[in-house]
Amino acid sequence: MKALFLPEFSKNWDLVPKDISLPDVGPYDVEVDIAYCGINNRDMVIARGEYPNIKSPLILGTDISGHVSKVGSKVDGFDIGDPVSRYPITGCNKCSFCIAGKPNICNTRSILNGGYAEKIIVDHSNLVKVPREIDMMTAACLPVTYLTAWHILCEKVSIQPSDSIVIFGSSGGLGIALVQLSSYFGSNVIAITSSDNKSEHLKKIGANHTIDRQRQNIRKDVLRITSGEGVDIVIDPVGGKVVTNSTTLLKPMGKLVVSGRLIGQFPKIDLLEIFRNELQIVGTSMGTRTDYDDLISFMKRQSFQAQVDQVHSLDDLTIPHKRLVSGNTIGKILYSC
Repeated sequence: MKALFLPEFSKNWDLVPKDISLPDVGPYDVEVDIAYCGINNRDMVIARGEYPNIKSPLILGTDISGHVSKVGSKVDGFDIGDPVSRYPITGCNKCSFCIAGKPNICNTRSILNGGYAEKIIVDHSNLVKVPREIDMMTAACLPVTYLTAWHILCEKVSIQPSDSIVIFGSSGGLGIALVQLSSYFGSNVIAITSSDNKSEHLKKIGANHTIDRQRQNIRKDVLRITSGEGVDIVIDPVGGKVVTNSTTLLKPMGKLVVSGRLIGQFPKIDLLEIFRNELQIVGTSMGTRTDYDDLISFMKRQSFQAQVDQVHSLDDLTIPHKRLVSGNTIGKILYSC
């Protein structure tokens, strides 16, 4: 089968196509013919060598969808041809967090890779059946971005129709998912973006307001939109100075959710502002298996579709990664495997 290898860490995402053989399917494993694999900012961080506890060479790719092609001798519940996706996290299965069903915050957790390929072997415990109502492209968008968005909105901030919410990075995979879901839940969505084209698309999928970060004053416009109060929630997947500025957008008792650090790990924060206004800073890391099952049930009930920016073949190598780095995406980029 064909797979794209990252032979060594590099800022250039130097992927190498190889024909490899999969190992035999173990008794508790399932082999999957991959239909699509999503590309994430996480892949970019790994490729640069900035992600902890990952060594090269490796096959990148966490978000997969596909169909079962082989089933281990001790696996029940899956048959050849079943449409599936993969819950992307494994934990130690021993710590208090894993026992509580939260492997996403296990100290020794691993986030699965291997999706930039035509086939993959998955432990049956991480495999999830995809209802026929959910198409394979949407299924490949769920494990990282939509799972993270669901976990943030439903578990970390308990989003309400009365809430106002600012979303940074709103045209990327996670941002699009947050805009869609926040809009569905009835919140007043303010999407931070960088062009008229993106603003128009974000409004079509549910943003009530958009602010062009390159041409407008974000704080001034947020206060204008909220009649001077500020918002209930700010979600920041970017980090750095964005975190510093985000606290100024919140009303008293507001919540800042930090879900990434693409441009910086050590922001400056005004502690006086935090305790005086009783602000909450909330960290989030993907989501639980229960979150994932709930998300898939929701997608099935609502005939909800993920937003896909572009689809590329494995032959395109690093073209989709250059698209991701360019900042011009509106939704998820996928490999068709």
